[in-house]
Amino acid sequence: MPEIHFTADHHFFHDGIIRMCGRPFSSTDEMNETMIERRNAVVHGNDVVYHLGDFAMKGTAEGCAAVFERIKGRKHLIVGNHDKARVTSLPWASAPQARMLVRVPGEKVPLVLDHYAMRTCRARTTAPFTSTGIRTATSPAWTGGGTAPNSAGQGKNWSRLPDGYGEGDY
Repeated sequence: MPEIHFTADHHFFHDGIIRMCGRPFSSTDEMNETMIERRNAVVHGNDVVYHLGDFAMKGTAEGCAAVFERIKGRKHLIVGNHDKARVTSLPWASAPQARMLVRVPGEKVPLVLDHYAMRTCRARTTAPFTSTGIRTATSPAWTGGGTAPNSAGQGKNWSRLPDGYGEGDY
C-alpha cells in the first residue's frame, strides 16, 4: 500500500534560503541535489506526496520541471506564496489548490492542508484540531514529523519529508 507523505518549503533554487534558514550548503546546486536524494530515499514510486507550498523560489520553468521529474511519488501541491506559474504549471497529480481537504483511508476526521498555519483549538491536547474539529497538517504539533496521532489517539506512520525550516534534516 502506498504511503502518504507531507512536506513544505523546499525552496528549490533559492540561494537566500541557505543563509536565512542556516541550511548547511555552499550552493543551490548542492542544496537541490541533497534534497532530491534525501526525498527519493524516503518516497517510493507510488507513494502520495502532499507538498504544502513553496516548492521552488527562483529557478526557470525548465529547471523546476527537471527537479519535478526527478522526485518520486504522486505529487499534489497546496500553493504557497512563492509558487508561481513555473511551479503551478507542473504536471501535479491534482490541480494545485490554496487549501485541500484530504480524507486518509482509515481515518474518521479529514485533514485540511494549507501552506499557512491555522489556529487550533487550545482545549485539544491529544491531536491538532481546528475549532471545527478538522485536523490540520499545518498545526504546530505536526512540525516534529514522524508519527502523528489519528482520531483515536493511535500513532499513524505519516512521514514529514525534509523541509526548509532550518532543522538540518535535509
